[in-house]
Amino acid sequence: MNKNMIYKPKDNREQKLKEMFDTTKRILSFNLSEKLRKKLIDILIWCISEVDGKTNLKYRSKGALDPRNKEELIHEHVFTKKQIYNNLIKSPDKTEQILKKIVACAVTKDEHDKLTKFDKSFSGWERYKQAQIEVYDISKEPPQIVDLDEKISLSRLEEGL
Repeated sequence: MNKNMIYKPKDNREQKLKEMFDTTKRILSFNLSEKLRKKLIDILIWCISEVDGKTNLKYRSKGALDPRNKEELIHEHVFTKKQIYNNLIKSPDKTEQILKKIVACAVTKDEHDKLTKFDKSFSGWERYKQAQIEVYDISKEPPQIVDLDEKISLSRLEEGL
């Protein structure tokens, strides 16, 4: 695997995340129009998912590991921005817990199209399972296949907290 493909978190990652989490909490507490609140939170969701860079992502689909697909890769939000936003509005007291679910995965356009078919019926890693997309953790060498069932179980457990 190309050494440039290995995920490495940025040094100031935790500080940036803290700032963005705090900013999101403040925005949720302000008396803003729905349109403005949604726009600001959308920007923050993007910033959180790109905290290490747009393409320096921990997760890649099998198709995204193929260097021939480099030009068509999509920065895909595992939990959709809409799901994150709706959860924040519904449970602002759980802002940090919700924002920690923001994770991105590099996928091909074809894989992205498959995933969007499951946006309304499934959430998070369940979309990947339903779309039958293999995901790899590229923070390890060689990349390790992600156990989607385990990710789904952990996500459900966290929701119950």
